[in-house]
Amino acid sequence: MHRIITTDSHKITIQFHSDFAVGGEGFVVNITQREMALLDECTMDNGGCDQVCFPAKISGSSRVCQCYNGYKLSDDGVSCKDINECLVGNGRCSQQCVNTAGSYHCKCHQGYYRSPDGITCQECHETYIDQKLVRLQSPQYPAVYTKYQNCVWKIKSKKPHFYKISVNHFNLNYSMNCTVDYLQITDKANKLKLPNDGRLCGLHDNISIVSRTSELMIYFKTATRGGTGFDLVYQQVEKQRRHIKIDNKIIK
Repeated sequence: MHRIITTDSHKITIQFHSDFAVGGEGFVVNITQREMALLDECTMDNGGCDQVCFPAKISGSSRVCQCYNGYKLSDDGVSCKDINECLVGNGRCSQQCVNTAGSYHCKCHQGYYRSPDGITCQECHETYIDQKLVRLQSPQYPAVYTKYQNCVWKIKSKKPHFYKISVNHFNLNYSMNCTVDYLQITDKANKLKLPNDGRLCGLHDNISIVSRTSELMIYFKTATRGGTGFDLVYQQVEKQRRHIKIDNKIIK
């Protein structure tokens, strides 16, 4: 009588026990390392698979190729191609859906920030006209800000006036030239001339700006999840000497 036993393991133990009684003719065991051969195929050049190789148990097939999440197997059975999640229901994003290799993310239009749920956008834009005092904070301040903030605030007046901006809390991820996460302050006549085209980032104890204009634009943009953001106060003031101070150091 022949009996075939298969196992998924690379190890098998055979034990033979007997007592003092007279026995039969014994037994013969033939071991074929079939599964090990399948495993070896996956270890050689990944079995020809683009991403994941599994030894197959289907007759006539030596291995099966699979793909990571965010990819699907092509018709050739070995290569993987990206799944564009944005093609189905806009990826559940309330505004913009951005497809990436093996994944995707949601972004918001200017004047909105992405909520912690990662898919919905909330307003963070406002126009202030002839306001003598305005307080602005990063969304969810003082909590850590999230990715893909795209806020804009405009402060306008009928005629040019002197103003002062006092930043009492400033904690944004630092990047070279402040191109990743930043607070940007510009004026209509471009007389302010802050470093990096008005972009500020990093960690600062205090920032003070005095200048003169009839229109001021303040942008807050992020590409990463970072620090606790900012808290600033804008106010109209009497004529003062223009200056830019960062951490009590005069920049201009």
